[in-house]
Formats: sequence, C-alpha cells, structure tokens
Amino acid sequence: MSEDTTVQFTIRPWCPEDREAILSLHKELQAYEIPLRTSRSAKDGVSAEYIKELEDQLHDSNCDSAFFVAEMQEEVVGFVFCAAEEDLLDEPAEQIYVQDIMVTENYRGLGIGKSLMKAVFVFAEERNISRINLMVLANNEKAVSFYNKLGFKTAILHLEHHILG
Repeated sequence: MSEDTTVQFTIRPWCPEDREAILSLHKELQAYEIPLRTSRSAKDGVSAEYIKELEDQLHDSNCDSAFFVAEMQEEVVGFVFCAAEEDLLDEPAEQIYVQDIMVTENYRGLGIGKSLMKAVFVFAEERNISRINLMVLANNEKAVSFYNKLGFKTAILHLEHHILG
C-alpha cells in the first residue's frame, strides 16, 4: 500500500489578518535579494512600507489588482501580488504585471509557486488579458528557471550603469 505524499495547500485571496505573515515573507525576500542586488534597501521598515503600498493598490478603486496567498496548515507560506495595467507602447496595451511572488524557503519545490502563478493566469483570463509581465533579477537563476518553466520568455533587457563618484 502506497502512502499519499501529495502536499496540501490552499491558494486564496489575501485578507487583512495575513499582513504580519506577508510582512515576514517580504523580509525573507529582501534578505534573499540583497546579496543578488547590493542596492536593495536593508533599512528597517522598508518591507512594511512596501506591503502598505500593495494594500493601498488593492483598495484603490482605479487599480484592478489581486493579492493571493498560499496557506498550508493555517500558515501563510507564500504570496503573489499582481495588477492589470496598460502599456501604451505595446499591443495589446492591457497586461497583468506580477509585482511580487514569494514562497518561504522551506516550502519551495512543492508546486506552491506554480499554483500562485496559476491564480494570476486565472486573474488575467477573467479580464480577457493575454499578456503577463514581470521583472526578475538577472542573476536570480532559480527564479529565471521557474519562470521559464511556466512559459515566460525574455522580452526586454533592463540595463544599468552606475557612476561612482
């Protein structure tokens, strides 16, 4: 007799009670990204300010956005935030922009990130929007691989040059 090893988790809309868990996840994301991009802010409070911005967008009647969380055994272990927006330079102009996605390290590789992105795909389909965009740090190889497996392709390269003085 084989044992069922299926991981049970739920993807659901964010609620205000999730704020502290989301804040903790975002701090984990910042800590992960700082070595990849040394200009990332490490100041106290940056995650709280950022999560407040996401909440404001979510409640802005002019912004069509979604905030989904992944919950496992009553613990929030991941989230994704996305919003519909227009890009006047591209056709079709409407797109969904994935602002952030995060799954806590201990729960990666279980299909949670993929399920969070499926929620974004449904969000787009419900709006009849065919294009989803996101940005990822170029040297975040795990994330780039994850997005490629979901069918994302490089569309634009964002280049930087820092002048030291």
